[in-house]
Amino acid sequence: MHHAPHEQFGQYPNALTLLDRFETNDAPRAHIDPVRTTDDLLALAALTVKRPLQPETIVVGLDHRSCGSFLIAVTDTTRADHVLEVVRLVRSALDADDAPETSAIALISVRPGTDARPNDLRHRRAMERIMQPFALTDWLVIGDRVTLISADDARQAGVAAPIPEGVATLLDSTPARHRR
Repeated sequence: MHHAPHEQFGQYPNALTLLDRFETNDAPRAHIDPVRTTDDLLALAALTVKRPLQPETIVVGLDHRSCGSFLIAVTDTTRADHVLEVVRLVRSALDADDAPETSAIALISVRPGTDARPNDLRHRRAMERIMQPFALTDWLVIGDRVTLISADDARQAGVAAPIPEGVATLLDSTPARHRR
């Protein structure tokens, strides 16, 4: 997914206000529209998260064109390590002969009343290892605010699309040469 490494807050004081700006037809259609921007993932979140917000993890499978190939919602993901368990289960399922064509996944974690946690970057790196050879594109954490937890990538600034107003970013600042 394309994004710029910066933080913006403004007219969206909380997660629901940000999600409410999306209409049903804004969400990318499975097998048709690619999920390439943070706005695309936010539109899917707006369409799929339960209201009122409750703890859940949503996994969006992406094919080689970045189009959605499956969507799984797991409820009651209340502990910090639940997201790792969900990713392990999805990774195991992708080994099945009849698994949908998948090149990558994107995650949406709903944590009502909280925000991103200090160990989320460590969890993201663990999920990237678990998912290999599949990629983890982006991880949205929806709490009081929306946070995009993203590996600091080397995309050119001209290719990156701006992060929507109201989305904070938590970027992995580990230099690429030190990553596994």
